[in-house]
Amino acid sequence: MKRIIFLLVFGALIGCQSNSSNSEERTSFWKEKISKEIAVGAKRKYIETWAEKQGFKLSYDERDNYLFAIVESLDGDGIVCSKWHVGAKFILDKSGQLESQEIEAHGTCL
Repeated sequence: MKRIIFLLVFGALIGCQSNSSNSEERTSFWKEKISKEIAVGAKRKYIETWAEKQGFKLSYDERDNYLFAIVESLDGDGIVCSKWHVGAKFILDKSGQLESQEIEAHGTCL
């Protein structure tokens, strides 16, 4: 019985990891694309216009002064993670210009 449970857990982890590599590829793609199209120092309005043209819905966190959008969603191919979301976070300075950006993938997992 312990072996069966171990094999199920191991198989689920491998399945989640295999999709993780796909999400890593897409995260790399978006990092490159966004860094080419939105330079540090870009104004908030420029980022909002860019996101609108891409068809992304931006959210704004007023407390921490950043914009966020899910730029791509991927189906999971493992038992553990059903979806992966690549998100872009645009951190603004006090004047509303881009200070830095973070592009990361997060799984919707059990």
